[in-house]
Amino acid sequence: MIKSFPFPGEFAGLDERGFPVSDRDYSDEDLARYVSDLWLNGVVERNYRPLMVTSSGGMQARINEGSIYINGRYAFIEDEPEFLMLEPGGSLPRIDLISMRLDTSTEVRAITPVIISGESAAEPVMPEIVRRRSASGGIMYDMILASVLVPAGAFSLTQDNITDTRENREICGMVRWLADQVDLDTIHRQYNWLLEEQMAKFNAWFGGLKDILNENTAAYLLSQLERLENKIESTRWLQFVGSASDLDIFKTI
Repeated sequence: MIKSFPFPGEFAGLDERGFPVSDRDYSDEDLARYVSDLWLNGVVERNYRPLMVTSSGGMQARINEGSIYINGRYAFIEDEPEFLMLEPGGSLPRIDLISMRLDTSTEVRAITPVIISGESAAEPVMPEIVRRRSASGGIMYDMILASVLVPAGAFSLTQDNITDTRENREICGMVRWLADQVDLDTIHRQYNWLLEEQMAKFNAWFGGLKDILNENTAAYLLSQLERLENKIESTRWLQFVGSASDLDIFKTI
């Protein structure tokens, strides 16, 4: 099936609830797909330190103003930053993640900042990043802005506890126009392959052309040689006639 948009719709009747139906219906998924074909997921580099996570006193984390694209959806924080409150440290350290989470489920339908809490351990590891369908059928997709090391027994955080992950393309990244992601190495290899192929064809053609030129040249030289030989013979004949004009046989003619 092919779908194209946007085009103005025409009235096509009423649905079962009595609402008008258009013959050109488009969904949020259609628009999200269109945006995804233009932009890769990521934080938009528009203002100073967009969506950067910083310590804000106690166990509070601050998310700067900024915007982000996630799977064709868009969210922005403006006017004032967002604040998230992390749980105090336990008996062992842990790693928490600060995420901008897309959730397309009917109950949420939004991109919101969330905390993904890790497990306390002597050697803590990052918790699982959610990128899957939810039980309700919606899509949940995390873009991790920062990881936070929560020390054992901690009741406050410093900036040293926070690792900025916005530029890590595996878990977040900065938004990029899709054309910027063209594999230039592959294009270069394809170009070289085509160039070599065309050069081989040219060399074969030129080699045949040289053979033709050689044959023509030989034929031309042969024709010139024949003409020269004819001139030589004609000259010899005239010389013979001139020298023999004194003979009696020519006098009697």
